[in-house]
Order: sequence, then structure tokens, then C-alpha cells
Amino acid sequence: MAALFRRVQAIDEAALAWVRRWRPAALTWLLRWFTYSGTAYAWFALAALLYACERTIGLPFPSPMLLLRCLFAPLAAWLTSSVVKKLTARSRPAHAIPGFPVLTRVPSDSSFPSGHAAAAWAFFTALLRVHHPLAPLVGLWALFVSFSRFYLGVHYLSDVVAGTLWGIAWGFLLAPGVT
Repeated sequence: MAALFRRVQAIDEAALAWVRRWRPAALTWLLRWFTYSGTAYAWFALAALLYACERTIGLPFPSPMLLLRCLFAPLAAWLTSSVVKKLTARSRPAHAIPGFPVLTRVPSDSSFPSGHAAAAWAFFTALLRVHHPLAPLVGLWALFVSFSRFYLGVHYLSDVVAGTLWGIAWGFLLAPGVT
């Protein structure tokens, strides 16, 4: 098992070294915006916007309870990923790789899995399961939020992949499929 973890770490460090070589300023600015948009405040604001759109222009949320279930998926993904972070205690790249340049604030918690990716993908998956018409846009947002965490250097690639899978699982678990 230790050999597997060493192999994953080597792949993660190689991926970070590769992305570190091309970090244009405009992309860095954009991805910082996406990383900040992936906070709990932002996805609750997005959900409120979706609900307001349903009330004013008819974008469907069949019931307020369905909206709450779609919101509970990212909340559950975020909270449970925080527990996993405490159990794994994986150091973030800035703390584990000497001299590694990070392009945003480094959170104080552990690295594995990415809570931003987990929450964003849980929300997307929940909206997808209820056939919300804006689900594809939220999916694109989730992709950018997830990539931003890796690109900015606060997560390893495997943290983001694990967070993505964690979030998708919570989205499937908590949002009922609507036929």
C-alpha cells in the first residue's frame, strides 16, 4: 500500500510540475475567480439564483423540497470531505514540496480530498439527476472550480479527482432521479 501512495505522490508532483510551467496571468486571474466561486457561500447563492429563476422565468424546480435536496448534496459532500481530510492528514503541495509557488491562499486544513471539487460536483450531479436545464452550465462551472484548485497549487491532481468522485457519489445519493 505504501508503494501505491508513493506512486500516486510521484504522479501528483509531476502533474504539478507540468502545470506550473504554463500559468498565464489572465488564466490565473480567471481560475482564482472560479476557486473563490466554489465556496459554500457561492453555491448557496447559485442555488438561490436557480430558485429565483424558477419563480420568475419558469426554470423548473418541481418543489422546494427538491431544491433543498439538491442543496444538501454539496453540503454533505463538503462536510464529509472535511472529515476525510482529518483522517488522511495529507499535506498540501505548498507544505510538502519545498519552494512550491502557490497562486492563492493556502487553506489550513489537509489536502485530500478537495472539498471544493466535492461540493461543486455534488451540486452538478444533483441538478443533473433532477433534469434541471442549467445542470450543464453548473457542470462546466464544477469543472473549472476543480481544475482551479489544482492549477493554483492548493491541491494535488489526485485530491481533485477524489473530490470529484466523492461529490458525484453524494449527488447520486441525495438527489432523486426524476423521470
